[in-house]
Order: sequence, then C-alpha cells, then structure tokens
Amino acid sequence: MSAEMQDNRLYAPVYALNGTQPCILFYATNFSLITKKGDLVDLSNLTFGSSNVDTSSSECLPTNATLSLQYTNLGPGINSLEISLNITLPVAVIVDIQKQG
Repeated sequence: MSAEMQDNRLYAPVYALNGTQPCILFYATNFSLITKKGDLVDLSNLTFGSSNVDTSSSECLPTNATLSLQYTNLGPGINSLEISLNITLPVAVIVDIQKQG
C-alpha cells in the first residue's frame, strides 16, 4: 500500500509512563518508514492501540524525555527496530505534516 493510499483515521495514542501517569503521548494518522530497498513498512497498527510495541525503555525526567518504540519480527530482513524520540522539556509540540503538492 502506498503512502498516498493510507486512511486518515486517528489511532489511540501510544504513551510512556512516569510511574502511573502518562508523561508522553504520541498520536499519528500514519506512522511508516521506507527501507533501503524501497519497501514501505507501515508501523501504524503495530504502534497505536496494540501491545505490539515495547515502550519500556522510555523515560521521563524533569528536563527531557525519551519515547522508545521497540519492535520485533517486522518482516523479512527486519528482526528488530528501535525508534527513539528525544524531547527537551518544558515543551508542548504539535506537529502537523501535510502532503505537499
């Protein structure tokens, strides 16, 4: 499925906990990557609203936070993948990436 064919549903957020309270919420309508071979890997269903992503290495500190998304067995040639989003605090960021063209 090409990136242009993705639907625009908003998934439930993935989050990191600071004790028992969420300290990072990550939302997206599409979360995908393209491999060096040019293959599209859609991480949306694996990331949001499921237990297929491991966030246990995430951490929230008073001055910074890291959301660590760890995946296993994504498909041929991808045994494991870790994506880390590093945030310097205090900050409230809303990123809206629009398709150009």
